[in-house]
Amino acid sequence: MNKLIKFFLLTVVLLFAGLMVFLQIIKPRISDTIKSVLNERLNAQIDYSDAGISLFQSFPRITVTLHDLLVESQPADSAVADTLGSFERFSVSFNPFSLFQGRFDVYALRFDKPQIVIENDETGHLNWDIFPSTDADEEASSASRPFSLNLHDFRVVDATVIYRDRKGSAALELGGWNNQLKGRFSGESSVIHMVNTVNELTLAAGGVTSIDHAAVSLNADIDADFINKKFTLRKNRLTLNELGVVLDGTVSLMDDGLNTDLDFKADDITLKNLLSLVPALYTHNFNRLDAEGRVAMSGHVKGLMRDGQVPAFKLAVDVSDGSFGYDGVAVRANNIDFSGDIRNPGGDIDSTVIAVPDVKLLIGKEPFAFGFSVRHPFSDPSIDASLNGRIVLADLQKVYPVENVEFSGELLTNVSVKGRLSDFSSGSFAATRAYGSFVATDMRFSSALFRPDLIISKAQLNLSPRSLDLVEFRAVAGKSDFAATGRFDDYMPYLFRKGVLKGKISLKSDTIVLDEFENLEEEKKPLLLPAGIVVDIDGRFDRVLFGDMEFTDASGGLTLKDETLSFTNVKASSLGGTVTLKGYYSTKGGKADTEFSAEAAEVNIVESYKSVSLLKTLAPVAEYATGDVSANLDLRMALDEAFNPLLETLNGSGRITTRGLHIEQFPPVSQLGLLLDVALLDTIDIPDATLDFAVEDGRVTTKPFSFFVNDIAIRAGGVTGFDKTLDWTMELRIPKKYIGASGQKNITSLLQKLPMQGMKLDLPDTVLVDASLKGSVLKPQIGLDVKKTATRILEGVKQDVQKKITDELRGRLLPGGADSSQSAASESPARMLKESLKKVLPGDASGTDAGNEEKAEADTAAAKPLLPGLLKSIFTPAKGGAPSGKSVPDSSGLQQEDGASSDSASTKEGQ
Repeated sequence: MNKLIKFFLLTVVLLFAGLMVFLQIIKPRISDTIKSVLNERLNAQIDYSDAGISLFQSFPRITVTLHDLLVESQPADSAVADTLGSFERFSVSFNPFSLFQGRFDVYALRFDKPQIVIENDETGHLNWDIFPSTDADEEASSASRPFSLNLHDFRVVDATVIYRDRKGSAALELGGWNNQLKGRFSGESSVIHMVNTVNELTLAAGGVTSIDHAAVSLNADIDADFINKKFTLRKNRLTLNELGVVLDGTVSLMDDGLNTDLDFKADDITLKNLLSLVPALYTHNFNRLDAEGRVAMSGHVKGLMRDGQVPAFKLAVDVSDGSFGYDGVAVRANNIDFSGDIRNPGGDIDSTVIAVPDVKLLIGKEPFAFGFSVRHPFSDPSIDASLNGRIVLADLQKVYPVENVEFSGELLTNVSVKGRLSDFSSGSFAATRAYGSFVATDMRFSSALFRPDLIISKAQLNLSPRSLDLVEFRAVAGKSDFAATGRFDDYMPYLFRKGVLKGKISLKSDTIVLDEFENLEEEKKPLLLPAGIVVDIDGRFDRVLFGDMEFTDASGGLTLKDETLSFTNVKASSLGGTVTLKGYYSTKGGKADTEFSAEAAEVNIVESYKSVSLLKTLAPVAEYATGDVSANLDLRMALDEAFNPLLETLNGSGRITTRGLHIEQFPPVSQLGLLLDVALLDTIDIPDATLDFAVEDGRVTTKPFSFFVNDIAIRAGGVTGFDKTLDWTMELRIPKKYIGASGQKNITSLLQKLPMQGMKLDLPDTVLVDASLKGSVLKPQIGLDVKKTATRILEGVKQDVQKKITDELRGRLLPGGADSSQSAASESPARMLKESLKKVLPGDASGTDAGNEEKAEADTAAAKPLLPGLLKSIFTPAKGGAPSGKSVPDSSGLQQEDGASSDSASTKEGQ
């Protein structure tokens, strides 16, 4: 017997071991097969990092697990995939033997950390419509195949679900959703046990958020009648924050919708439970909130719910003799009385009515009353609202705290508004009513996220059916002051997010210190401009300070439209001159960028360099300059969170005109002056010059421009990097008298490297030098090219030789010449030319001193290589300067261009 048991156990172990080995071998193939089948059967792209198969996780069932599951759809009109959902893990456990019986028994389903986005667009298309349609025959065939869903464990763990109905202007967000469901989903009937918790629930409809980040739980036992598709709820409890509601009734599934018959009632509700739905109270020391009063809440949902139709529903709330406040705080809200409800008779969602007609309370010792009702909220809201009372803001803060904000002062209100939104929008004001005002006195706002504090000494806003009139606004923020008047039209459509607020404001200020305004958030974000507002601002500012810059008598127009602040012809006195700005600041898409053009007339360059940090990047020479400049700039750039320009995005162009510009000890030019021994280049005075430049890809390209330094003519241009690197060229025409001995020596040594041996290298009266300035501003690399000077020397020699030969031949050939008769009788023209050249070329051998004969022969021998080239040069028209070449270093530290001029090249060919 023992042997039989051992043999049986060994057989079982071997079978399981073999099965495990088999599963590991075929695991990659199964993973690929599952992915291939899913992608073929669904109108979506399915992907996952790994697929696992286990026998022991829910033995004797098989568990298939997909890790990092991703579901994407590929819209036909988009190149970017739309992510429908992602799952950290998805697993399903099933009975493999049920497959042999023609059915598929599912035992457990589990979704870990799913993130799902469901969207219904304006056309009614659902993005999760990824399941292919089936015809009637396929549906009948599927229905004939048995399917058993006997769930022992259905779980959703830490899910995030976002639903957006753009067609119906509704949105639902679930954060931290955990669901556990048990039951038998087969047979005729069953009891389903369900436990749900949601950490954060947000619900919005028609642009109005009714539930904001509420904690929700739902515990339900549901009697399921699968034959009649009817589900009965028996005293199931729904909790929103601290508010508990008991649900009773039935929900029946129909072919085209749901039939509901539900009643709900608050169970032992208190005012504190009701106030837990107010986010500002629930998130701020809610455990210290003390509330008293009688509260009743009830409602129902009855009728059909299907496409375009909602069931009848009602939610009613009554509060009497209520009061609340925080422990240890003397100020409370007392004598709270109101009744309100949300109701719909069924059918059209637009038949919903929201009514809270008369709310009365005391805030501290001040009475306050308000009420409102809204009909047809989705198509054409009809509003009836009123506010009346005096609010001491410090008292309001004590009973209704606002996070990160403190305020004080007084607000007096007496407002009544009634009418349809379409009448306000179309201008049919006869059917509307709107009057009253808001008056603020000594109002102060302080925030831990922003500074400085804002103090509104006096402000008044009057209502009329047509507009909001800003009668007065006087405020101080730090050292800045503001005074404004204006008007806003179409305010009712804007409040209901069905129109654009339009306005005109006249804004004045004695002093504005822009550096005072600072975002103190840890993650600093740019100042985001609001959407749906079009406001024209006429601004006049006596003094504006920004860093080291000061603007006076500033005025101009600003327009806020489409999340963009545009400014046109904003003029101010600054930097010793006048500045005119045009451009915009935009925060579309949550990113800040700007484009502006500036015209500066006769501004002081020293003050500009100290005040405008961007100038240090664009023109480092300004650090070494004094004088006045005028400029026209057209620049485009993006800004970072601190409103500083991102230099890598800077592009544009401009023109700068100088007047009385004085540049002293600018390193590249000073080193050039040192190499040429020209003292005038250490200090440059430029009376007038115009510079055109362009900015692109971190480089400033300056077009060539000309100017004079005394008698020195200079033409310069090139590229300057934002990192102060240089790639400039300068053409200089320098009178010889300005070049010192060391400079002449340097130039002569460069000339000697050219093919000019045997020539007398006397520098001409004007020396031509092409200089290249590379390296950086502080460590420049200077290259010199003197080929143009070499060409000029050759041209001078050619002209001198021509004159001497002409004079010599004239004396020999013309009648009356001293040697004319002898030359004509005994010498050929070639011999006469040779004798003439001996006299005019260096090293003339016609001297009578015998001791000089050897020197003459040596000089003549040295000149021989030049003879053919000079003759060719004399009788050939000049062809301009020398071609350019590569820069090569000299032993002196100078650089000389490779190659020779056209004249010297000709000389080399003649040799």
